[in-house]
Amino acid sequence: MRVKYGYSYQDTEDMWEAMGVTRSRGFGMEVKRRIMLGTYALSSGYYDAFYLKAQKVRTLIRNDFDSVFQQVDALIAPTSPVVVFGNMEMGRMTL
Repeated sequence: MRVKYGYSYQDTEDMWEAMGVTRSRGFGMEVKRRIMLGTYALSSGYYDAFYLKAQKVRTLIRNDFDSVFQQVDALIAPTSPVVVFGNMEMGRMTL
């Protein structure tokens, strides 16, 4: 098994070992945290509490959008939660 992008452990012929080492060394803490949270949320004891509720909310949101688009052809909305920088403000910014 060869991974063609990102970090890939290649010093073994065992696919499972390569996958385990690649994931432990190549994934950052945030990625590992998200994998663990996803695994937890989808585990049998928590399926109804998390995943099923999220699916229901997604359906409600989808229904709202479908309802709105029966009345209009497009929505105009901000693409950013903050106001754009003014010319003078941009010059004062530092990294």
